[in-house]
Amino acid sequence: MTASYENGTAPSVDDPAFLTALVTEHFVLQTARSIGTGEATSRGALYVATLSSGLVASGFASGKPYFPLFLGAVLTVVLALGLITFARLVEISREDLLRLRDMHVVHQYYRSLSPGARQYFRQVDVDDISAVVETQYRRHSRWLILTSAASLVAILNSVVLGTGLALLTGIAAGGFRPWDVAVGVAAAGLVCGGMLRFEYLALNGSPH
Repeated sequence: MTASYENGTAPSVDDPAFLTALVTEHFVLQTARSIGTGEATSRGALYVATLSSGLVASGFASGKPYFPLFLGAVLTVVLALGLITFARLVEISREDLLRLRDMHVVHQYYRSLSPGARQYFRQVDVDDISAVVETQYRRHSRWLILTSAASLVAILNSVVLGTGLALLTGIAAGGFRPWDVAVGVAAAGLVCGGMLRFEYLALNGSPH
């Protein structure tokens, strides 16, 4: 949906068929946003549950001869699931922003129905993604993505990667050394920064 019309003018406010279609579209968009939120919650919960189970299983396997192989397998599964979950959560967030933008396009028409309607529907520049985001929050900030489910998965997955890399490096070297921690922290920081940067660019690009 866009804010423009094919003939350059808005349909008549007396057209009941158009108003019915518009209300239906508004309902569909709201329902789609709710479905997206539900999917994001489910995917985030699945990742956290897998991570927790993997940590518990690794605890039971620690000290066993097969522990390095077992840990590598667990880390591979968790990291792969984390990347897939992160990518999908970013896409869900982007889809949600687009639907929110389209809802405000509908609101702009509602706003034009009568002078009194303007106090109930704010004027929003639907082509400005920051303005659309600010309808949900007081102020749009680049740090706002840290509150998203995708960022949570990105941070956890980066910590898992860094910790696993430090452990596996220590195991391969035959003993844990201080610089193993530095390797793990550096890897976690780089990966986390890259994932958050990707999310920021995905959500703050053109809404079209």
